[in-house]
Amino acid sequence: PTAATPTEADQTVTVTLSAPASVPAEATPDNSVYAVMIPGSYTGTLVVTTDRATYTWSDQTLDVQRSYVRRIGLNLASENAVRDGEPKLVDLSANGTANTYVANSANTIYKFKATVKGNGVARTYSWSADDSPISKGYTDADLVIAPTQAALIWHNTTEREGSGWLAESPVEISSVTLQPDGYIYFQTPATFIPGNVLLAALDDTGNILWSWNIWCVEGYDYEAEARTVGRYRMMDRNLGAMAGDEVMASTDPIEAALAIGNYYQWGRKDPFPAATEYNNESNNIGTTARPMQWGLPTHTPIAELQKDCSSETWGSSDMIFSYDYASNAIPLSTELGTGYSIEEAVEMSVKYPYKWMSSGTDHSSLSPYLWMSRNDLKDDSEKTDWHYLWGCVDGRDNLKTIYDPCPPGWKVPTVDVYAYALGEVSSSANNYGVYSSAYDLYFPYAGQRTAAFGGSKISELKKDGTIFIASASATNPSNPLRGNKSATDGTPAGNSITQSNSYVSAAYQVRCVKEDVAANSAPIGKQGGPAAVLMGNSITEQWPIRGRAAFFTENDYICAGISGQTSMTMVNRFWTDVLALDPECVVITAGTNDIADNLGYHTTLEDILSNVKVMAELAVDYGAKVIIGSVAPAREFWWKDATWTAAHPNVADRIIRFNEMLKAYAESRGFGYADYHSVLKDDENNLKLEYSYSSTDRVHPNAAGYAVMEPVLKSLIDAALANPDKVNTGGSSIGNLDKWDQWE
Repeated sequence: PTAATPTEADQTVTVTLSAPASVPAEATPDNSVYAVMIPGSYTGTLVVTTDRATYTWSDQTLDVQRSYVRRIGLNLASENAVRDGEPKLVDLSANGTANTYVANSANTIYKFKATVKGNGVARTYSWSADDSPISKGYTDADLVIAPTQAALIWHNTTEREGSGWLAESPVEISSVTLQPDGYIYFQTPATFIPGNVLLAALDDTGNILWSWNIWCVEGYDYEAEARTVGRYRMMDRNLGAMAGDEVMASTDPIEAALAIGNYYQWGRKDPFPAATEYNNESNNIGTTARPMQWGLPTHTPIAELQKDCSSETWGSSDMIFSYDYASNAIPLSTELGTGYSIEEAVEMSVKYPYKWMSSGTDHSSLSPYLWMSRNDLKDDSEKTDWHYLWGCVDGRDNLKTIYDPCPPGWKVPTVDVYAYALGEVSSSANNYGVYSSAYDLYFPYAGQRTAAFGGSKISELKKDGTIFIASASATNPSNPLRGNKSATDGTPAGNSITQSNSYVSAAYQVRCVKEDVAANSAPIGKQGGPAAVLMGNSITEQWPIRGRAAFFTENDYICAGISGQTSMTMVNRFWTDVLALDPECVVITAGTNDIADNLGYHTTLEDILSNVKVMAELAVDYGAKVIIGSVAPAREFWWKDATWTAAHPNVADRIIRFNEMLKAYAESRGFGYADYHSVLKDDENNLKLEYSYSSTDRVHPNAAGYAVMEPVLKSLIDAALANPDKVNTGGSSIGNLDKWDQWE
């Protein structure tokens, strides 16, 4: 149809529509009016009149930042409809703001509040590092943003049977606008397109102030589909995934990959694209059309961000990610120089939500631990400050932060949820993941985006692969993540949950849980196993060897000590080596090897305690009694060289301080505290010579040392198991000992 240009006075356009040969059953693009608007602000009433109905939009204001096309769908089959067939308006932030919103209906106008960061809740997170108090957070004023425009940064969709890769957007690109009410509006197409979209709020100069992921899954209601898992309500699928357990039985590697979901660098709110399909050659590119190492082909309408991949079967000239590694990443050390702060690193990640954050000086620098490298931060006080980014500073509980990527009312969980969700798993029909029959949850093998090379490589994505899934638990300086690794032959390794090969600089899946978490869950252990399992290091390992083996056999105790282990490596095997045995009581002894820096870097006492807490609280959730062992006395560690020893003259004092922290925690939770330190120490807080393995090893007990430890521990275990209504009140004495993995 043709229309006259309206005058400034009446702003009226008259359009003559030709009657269709037959009356359409519903509004479609073929029976619509298209209003083309030039930049400016439009306020007033829009009326479209046909011979069958009048469509009225009253008192609407549209602030047009760029050329804009609005499609006004007409339901000509209705004789008296007002706005019948037009997109309904849904406020995604009506129940709270967040960094991810779900759009689940076609032909729908959505809006969300764009003047506040994340969940918009001012919070302070406080903890200590080596007794130095740390406080991080943000005020209400810090949460306010004042954007002047909105933009669609990138979009992707899945491969469709018979169609291949389509450069379609789940959100109509021209519909994305920032209105004067401070909301970003967008519309989904008349035919639903599944996928993910990144929308951003910008200032006058085009700088991104904040960004949001729009997770487009038709008909999906994550509230209705959630499962109760222990003390949590957990989503039925990974964040950003196009499917849940409905593809569990698929043998198609492309269909099975719909359950994978987006990848997230730890502590960041913005996603990176999901993988395209399962393929053992997923690291190879250039010789095959799929899979692209950056996952789903992802497009951008922003000219300056476009990369020409039109020579690839999966690509086009408007790609935002490619295998040009350097262009995908921002090396923070280069951009900010050494000595930058956590806040500066996070600010860079917010400004460039579509860039991989690397702590190296170039895209290929391997810095597997943190994308804000410990070596590059401005001072030691900042080396644990990143703990608060996902709100967990004590290993178990977390308050949602503005950087949490989950939808309103949901958050990244702490590690203990996976002990439930992955506690009883079985192979899925396709071996592309594992299934928890206890909770009706499917976890696909998703691999990870590796730490280096601009995050371009999706690694270990294959059949019979590995689950890498993130938790908010920041329990040590390098590995706050947990994963469930299956055996290489495809047979699930049960609850083999580990931190191994998982780093904050890489990116993993996220499975959200409700913010409101029950204080406790019903014990889930069967309590049909041994009376006690002793988790520890070499001191525990050597107890039945250099002490009395009968102490274990007569009392139905199991020794789970491994030489040289730190608290972090104990957490890695806690499920398989302790909880899987279903003990009535768990004894946790850890700390010496952490204090000795056996992992090659300094670990704060608070981080060690966080690992102990993770194990202890999981044991409680499994229905076991808990006893915490102290660290044994020592003044130096014989396996450390002279340089390290000279630089650490206060070993004995650190052990005493850590034992004070362990005892306070045990008493606060009603756990038993085995104070080994008091019965083993001499006047200089060293291991008594008569209890020492040798004159040069004043760390590990001999038979006489174990003999004085036995009654201390046994009295606590007996007391715990004698009273089914009480976990333990403490008392007695004896504790933990840690060491290196060598023996004379």
